[in-house]
Amino acid sequence: MRRMRIILASLASAAAVALAGPCVPLASAHFCAYPVELRVGEQAVVNIGVAAEDKAVVRVDVTVPRNFQLEEPIGYLGWIGTVNGNVAQFEGAVMQPYTCAFFALRGEATTKGRLVATIRTHAADGTTVRYASTKPFDPFAAQLIYAGIPIPEQGVTPGSGSGSSGFGLALAGSIILGALVVGAAVLVNRRRGAPDRA
Repeated sequence: MRRMRIILASLASAAAVALAGPCVPLASAHFCAYPVELRVGEQAVVNIGVAAEDKAVVRVDVTVPRNFQLEEPIGYLGWIGTVNGNVAQFEGAVMQPYTCAFFALRGEATTKGRLVATIRTHAADGTTVRYASTKPFDPFAAQLIYAGIPIPEQGVTPGSGSGSSGFGLALAGSIILGALVVGAAVLVNRRRGAPDRA
């Protein structure tokens, strides 16, 4: 019986490693800015997800795309939006580390295509983090607005044909975990069917 406990404990440890492998550590960027799709020439509210990393954020700057006619920046939960040139600034609240906050731009796209709204967060100590990647679902992606065109498949850059490595790792981890669980069940059944040795 002691031997069986050791085997099961080893399997449990391996399962934990398999699950932890695909996960993003806290020190890495996490994803909040989901791409949005809208029609050209129609009023819309573009929701913008912004991430805070290891420091609390006290200000968020969103660069308004050139082909987006901004009517109003919208802040929630104490955040107040103002406009400074082509930048919508949000202040008045605090975003805690490793969380997401949401803001919005009300306006309309004037041309068809992908519009890129870069994001910069400001911590209380003056450090900043810039989100400017144009790859959909990248942890450091800008807010991507698809005006009159569909959003690409998750983790795929148009024309690249490559999928999301994170998804592949998660799938592999799930398969490994499933195999370990099945193996544990088989060992338990064999142990129950065999005579117990002193």
